[in-house]
Amino acid sequence: MSRLRLRGRRPTLWAACLLLLTFSSGAIPAGGALALPLIGDETIVDLTSESDLIALGASLSGGGPALGSVAIPITGGDVDVPLLTGTVEHQGSLITLSSAFGSVDLRNLVIDLTASILRADTAVGDGIAIFEVRSCLLTTASDPCLDDDGSLLVNGFGLDWTDAAATLVNDVVFGGAANLAGGDAFGVADLDLRFGSVPEPATALLLAAGAALLVGGRRFRR
Repeated sequence: MSRLRLRGRRPTLWAACLLLLTFSSGAIPAGGALALPLIGDETIVDLTSESDLIALGASLSGGGPALGSVAIPITGGDVDVPLLTGTVEHQGSLITLSSAFGSVDLRNLVIDLTASILRADTAVGDGIAIFEVRSCLLTTASDPCLDDDGSLLVNGFGLDWTDAAATLVNDVVFGGAANLAGGDAFGVADLDLRFGSVPEPATALLLAAGAALLVGGRRFRR
């Protein structure tokens, strides 16, 4: 599967050139936002807290391509390009964190890229903020890229427990015996975003430019 990657020492310079070409072509609105509907592919969460969960006698179910990972099919939403804002929906999804003491079900996960929050339906309410979504510094090996089938691969979003979710898991799963706190790391999410149609060439340039700007900005802050 071929991928368009922007490499080199100055990806932001390439991105700026691509953006100029795309704007001059008239392919996007003057405001720069381009909301694209999502129709599929998946979010893969690699757990960074697996050893801690095991040590506490807890387990996580959800199914993933490798040990210590969870695969969550994407069912809808939309993403504004090139800012990577919007929502990524996983309707019908279910992740269960359980122990001998109790369990917590996280259903219908939604990643709100605008608010940097992952929400889920739980027994205590719907749309509860479970994780703060933190942009990670990317390496060359995990640069965002655009597949020729229209999927935008964006790797490296950290998931940290919110205060409310940490309290819920502590009480229900661990009976108050754990020291889980808001801000503790849970895992890293890689998003494979499949849009409703394969972008035209100008739109593809915009997607690639946005991805390069994202990487360039993170590396600059590093």
